Amino acid sequence: MREYHVVPRAILCALLTLGALLCCSKRGAPPADPAAGPVVTVKVLAARKEPLTPELSSFGSISYRSKADIATTVDGTVKKLAVDEGDHVKVGQLLAQLENVQLAIRKSQAESQLLAAQAAVELARARLWEGKQQVEARLLSLKKTQLDIDQKKRERDDLAGTLSNREQLFKVDGISEEQLQSLRLQYQSADTAYAGLLTDYAINSIGLRDQDIAAAGMAVPTREAERTTLLVTINTQTLQAQLDSALAGLQTSKSDLEAANALMDEMSITSPVAGIIGVRQCGVGERLRTGDKLFTIIDDAQVYAVFLVAENRAMGLSEGMPVQVEVPALGNRLFQSRISIVSPLLDPQSGNLTVRALLSNSGGGLKPGLFIRVKVKTGETRQAILLPTSAIIGRNGKDGTVYILRDGRSFRRPVVFRLDTEGQSPGKLEVENGIAAGDQVVDEPSPVLQDGGEVHAAN
Repeated sequence: MREYHVVPRAILCALLTLGALLCCSKRGAPPADPAAGPVVTVKVLAARKEPLTPELSSFGSISYRSKADIATTVDGTVKKLAVDEGDHVKVGQLLAQLENVQLAIRKSQAESQLLAAQAAVELARARLWEGKQQVEARLLSLKKTQLDIDQKKRERDDLAGTLSNREQLFKVDGISEEQLQSLRLQYQSADTAYAGLLTDYAINSIGLRDQDIAAAGMAVPTREAERTTLLVTINTQTLQAQLDSALAGLQTSKSDLEAANALMDEMSITSPVAGIIGVRQCGVGERLRTGDKLFTIIDDAQVYAVFLVAENRAMGLSEGMPVQVEVPALGNRLFQSRISIVSPLLDPQSGNLTVRALLSNSGGGLKPGLFIRVKVKTGETRQAILLPTSAIIGRNGKDGTVYILRDGRSFRRPVVFRLDTEGQSPGKLEVENGIAAGDQVVDEPSPVLQDGGEVHAAN
């Protein structure tokens, strides 16, 4: 039976090393220093300045710029729907037609009341005109009565003179008693007629006297024409008031009819804005009450790209900054815009700020809700040293470590990076200090790489 002896690992390694040294010695090569460790092959890149455009990346969605909720202003039943969801509408375009029997009856009644009010006005005008004619006729009648009074006064005065003469003749028996008595009767008749005319004049002049003008609180005109006009006005005040009342009633009837027509016009629902029907909330035959919503119209001529920015990055944002919007659903199509609105309020839970950029949507392809990627240019392009993240080891926030190559050996070098530009150059970080342009940096350093160790640059 054979016996096997186990060779210790340390002795085996020593024998292998000795064999390698002997081989090298035979080829004339200098022996390697066992303490220096193995030579590591590395990839090396030269640190250099590259153009860097400060920008902020985020994501969000497309949102409408404005919308209009179309609601009824009167009660009614949906008689007709002229549009449906997804339809584009113009300003003033008919959306729906309502009907309301009570409003139709109210309009008919208002039309009848207007006709009655118009007739009442015409009647009041006719009465006023007749009243004025009557007053003028009374004034003319008073003038005629005055002439009759003057005539009767002269006749009475003549009879009085004749009677006085006959009474003298009667005393000397110049006339008979019967003749004298007859003359006395004639005089009494003339005097009575004269007195009657005076009474009639006094009665008929009531309301047409100067004292009536003064009683109305007006000055008595000196011209006859002005006095006549004023007397006509005073004596037709009641008729004028009736006309004014009729005119007021006519205006009320017109207002009632206008209100009824306005309510009937509200039965035709038209679009106050141009856009697309986003939501339809009613159907034909449905009974609606005042304030019920029928449609929501979205203005899609322009839309907002809405995205969130963390508070530590949002303070440098302002209106007018260039924005690039990428829409994956449209084949990663790019849209250029500028920041329109930066919300003044931070979300207390997430600490994010809402930013909006206005986009033209003439083709209508940007639908509210579409996912977007956004880049905001926050500064001018400048030269900066950028290192690939594959060259960085032991990173902690802005601090990290890299290996640089110098005289065939690798040396650890602490580096400080700028966090505010992180993500602006994919896969790279901007160096703030620790590396200078031209330094040879080890990319994808091996775990066995040592500080001061000998390396071989593969490239």
